[in-house]
Amino acid sequence: MSSIDTISMCFRNLFKRKLRTFLTVLSVIVGTCAITIMISLTIGMNKNMEESLSQMGDLLTVNVQRPYNYYGAGGGMVMISGSSSGGTGASSNELLLNDDAVEGFRQIDGVLVATAFVDLSLKAVSGKMQTWLQIRGIETEAMQLLGLVPDRGTSFTGADKYEAVFGYNVPFDFYNPRDRFQEWSYWSPFEGTEDTRVPSVDIFEDKIQFSYDYNLGEKNVSYQEGTKPVKPYTLKPVGWLPYKSDSSYYVYMPLDDVLEIQEEQQKWESNQQWNQMGGTGRKNNRRDEGYNNVIVKFTDIKYVTDGLKQIRDQGFEAYGMIESLNEMRKMTDSMQLLFGAIGGVSLFIAAIGIANTMFMSIYERTKEIGVMKVIGATLRDIRSLFLLEAAIIGFMGGVLGIGISFLVSMLINSNGISFLNQMSYGMNTGGISSIPLWLCLAALGGAVVIGTISGFFPARRAMKLSALSAIRTE
Repeated sequence: MSSIDTISMCFRNLFKRKLRTFLTVLSVIVGTCAITIMISLTIGMNKNMEESLSQMGDLLTVNVQRPYNYYGAGGGMVMISGSSSGGTGASSNELLLNDDAVEGFRQIDGVLVATAFVDLSLKAVSGKMQTWLQIRGIETEAMQLLGLVPDRGTSFTGADKYEAVFGYNVPFDFYNPRDRFQEWSYWSPFEGTEDTRVPSVDIFEDKIQFSYDYNLGEKNVSYQEGTKPVKPYTLKPVGWLPYKSDSSYYVYMPLDDVLEIQEEQQKWESNQQWNQMGGTGRKNNRRDEGYNNVIVKFTDIKYVTDGLKQIRDQGFEAYGMIESLNEMRKMTDSMQLLFGAIGGVSLFIAAIGIANTMFMSIYERTKEIGVMKVIGATLRDIRSLFLLEAAIIGFMGGVLGIGISFLVSMLINSNGISFLNQMSYGMNTGGISSIPLWLCLAALGGAVVIGTISGFFPARRAMKLSALSAIRTE
């Protein structure tokens, strides 16, 4: 028998018993749809978690800190905690997060950029408006690599001292302390509406001064004997960043400028006798005690976990959003196995239906099988005929099941997305169910394989029939 004859005979035999074929295909549709939807829910869950975590912080970024039980150069304990997150590196009282350490991080596989940063909280005044700025000093060449690209203005130009790139929400944080009726309004793109707020200051036009002296902008201030008011710095805003949750409340400045301000602040605090309140008055910059924080960004997510381990092995504290993602993935992997098993039960029941249909077909076509053998059909032809019929049932059920799965997935996403957004506090941007191409191919292939396997024993039964006995069967 030629392949065309075999295929033609398969379809004729299947459509002779239309109702039975339909019911068998229906069982495959249910099984395929069940396993596809179950797995698509866990895939959608994974995507939502990745999107939510990426909105809270960059998944490619690792934040490095010096060990919590670090002792400063002067012998005073800087931070007190348990042992570091697990390192085999140098002892904590010798371990410095300095320029040499940063350069070492850059040598780790997959690192795109490694840069130290220094945070200061300084008071700012613009006319009658004031606020406290969270200033972050960062290497100028790292801004673009970290994705800190202004959509208004430019990044650091180097033309002026104290250049600054504002996070999205900072211009809205200025307020008039004498306005008792001032209303505060908040906005995020997850609300799905356009931001209609008007910034409290025009960062590109208004003069903005800032200082570590909390009396900046206040009237009738008395200072201790021997101290003078601090001359404020004049900020030079050059750019305004688009909204991003992990950068919207910072003002970014060149690291060297911030280190200079930090040194002057420590001297002023020492003169103000702040050391009696817990301060040491000691200079703290990259050349003696090192930095407090370093950001390391990788080129691809596949490098992050291993890079995080290497940094910790050096003795430093390090954390990244990738750890939360990995923990969540473990949970969803377990759910995927559970849901897949539940869907697999439906497909197993469909396999029993296919096998039953094929056995019934053999009993009904016993005489036909005998005639085929007498006129020259080989055992291979008989086997191919029944295996192909079973595979076609699986294929049709798989195709229709995948199609119905897409419809069900659309219904789930359209009706359940608002509920999921409420549960995730507006952080979700994806759908509840997601069916990638590989899942479609896997479901279709599984249905065909299940059908073929289900037809194996009926095919063997047909091959073993005696031709003469089969012809005599009524």
